[in-house]
Amino acid sequence: MFHNPLTITKVIGGIERVLGIASQVVPLYQKVSPTISSIHNVIKQMPLKKITTPKKVLETKPIKKENQIINSPKFFQ
Repeated sequence: MFHNPLTITKVIGGIERVLGIASQVVPLYQKVSPTISSIHNVIKQMPLKKITTPKKVLETKPIKKENQIINSPKFFQ
């Protein structure tokens, strides 16, 4: 099995990478943050319309009862 001991140079190298990434991300966040909050405020102030769907009215037709002959074949109505 591969054994990789933790050394001070590896720890310092990892910290250096993290600080390098943080130094790039923090200014980007500071530039973008006001834009995001202003967009959030604009969205909060927009009037929202309720979307309603029209209700479907079911048409009911009266069922006609006809005299049936006893031995006649029945078909789908």
